[in-house]
Amino acid sequence: MINVCGKSSDPEGARKAENILRDMEVMGISPSTISYNSCIDAFARRGDINKAESLLNEMIQFSKEGREELTPTIHSFAALVNALSNSNARDAIDRAEEIVNKVEELGFVKPNTVLYNSLIHTIVKSGAKDSSARANRVLKRMEEARLAGNLDVSPDSFAYSMVLTLCARSKEPDAAIRASTILVDMEKLHAQGRNEVIANSRCYSAAITAWARSGSPDAVRQALDLLDRMEQNRQINSPHGAPNAHVYNSVIHAIAKSQELEKVKYCKDILQRMNRAKDAGDLDSAPTVITYSTIVNACAYTTGNQQNRREAFELARSCFQILIESKELEPDESIFANLFLVMCRHLGKGEARDRFAEAIFKEACELGKVDNQVLYHFRNASPSVAKRILSHFQTDCIPNEWCWSVGKIKRKS
Repeated sequence: MINVCGKSSDPEGARKAENILRDMEVMGISPSTISYNSCIDAFARRGDINKAESLLNEMIQFSKEGREELTPTIHSFAALVNALSNSNARDAIDRAEEIVNKVEELGFVKPNTVLYNSLIHTIVKSGAKDSSARANRVLKRMEEARLAGNLDVSPDSFAYSMVLTLCARSKEPDAAIRASTILVDMEKLHAQGRNEVIANSRCYSAAITAWARSGSPDAVRQALDLLDRMEQNRQINSPHGAPNAHVYNSVIHAIAKSQELEKVKYCKDILQRMNRAKDAGDLDSAPTVITYSTIVNACAYTTGNQQNRREAFELARSCFQILIESKELEPDESIFANLFLVMCRHLGKGEARDRFAEAIFKEACELGKVDNQVLYHFRNASPSVAKRILSHFQTDCIPNEWCWSVGKIKRKS
């Protein structure tokens, strides 16, 4: 009955489950570990972490008093850590770490992978500034526990991918290097027979994103090296991750954020790789709207000499033309905004720029892709044309048909 009440949709189910537990004690019926775990689950599922922790502490105390039938199991602790990972409590990480530390200190049970993964998940969801470093320390604890002989602890792909995700989000200066090191470790562990450790595409993508955000002058080379390894994985049918569109887009993002003078060359190379993979039957690698949008953004922020800028303009225009002619994809508002930015930076003022700006803006209107950023960059790209077209409308009032599709990812039928 305790389990039934605890798992029910009744908001009072946890309280009812505890009432049955207390009634058992009054009637002289000794509750079991299962009874207490069911109550802990019930309160944890409803977000009452304090009550769940109170029940766990009762079990610990009873066990110390010699009542072995109430010795906590690993599930008793893991349920509480998992509940903390799903909470919004500010002290969720500290409390989760205290529970894991308690497992290690008390010695009732051995920690296992699920417990540590729940702790890492709590850290991931916290958004704390030092979350990447803290999760990495937990991962090292897992590795040390396994080396010490606890085979119930085995860092798996889920644990590694969560730590890599935090590296990608982190602004810590060594996050990208740490991500690359983790990938190498994963590949070595798999080669040593740890089949549960696979560096999948998500892991690689996180490492590439970490390099993109690192600000390192070596970011593009590192991202390309990771992509080369993934393409090699695909070629030899390795269990480790092969590239997909998301991965390729992450590399383009690294190029866009870099200070490389040859952004155009690198972007063209990635686009060619994607198209070759698509033509070979790998449809997951086909260029997407995000691909072209990120390339146009890279073009907008290309620096260098006049030749570099001219090539950037031509590539941006080519990407836009591809989308206009595509039977499946169409440009989104970010492409229009970035295309106007490309004009401002790489196309000299004059009649040609005005004509091009007007044509692009009319296309945006026709597709319903005019948002505030499009309007802003259109005005900057061609003030005279913008004034002529927009003078009939109030600043914040444009026709609905110009913006009806903003924020919608649409495929052509």
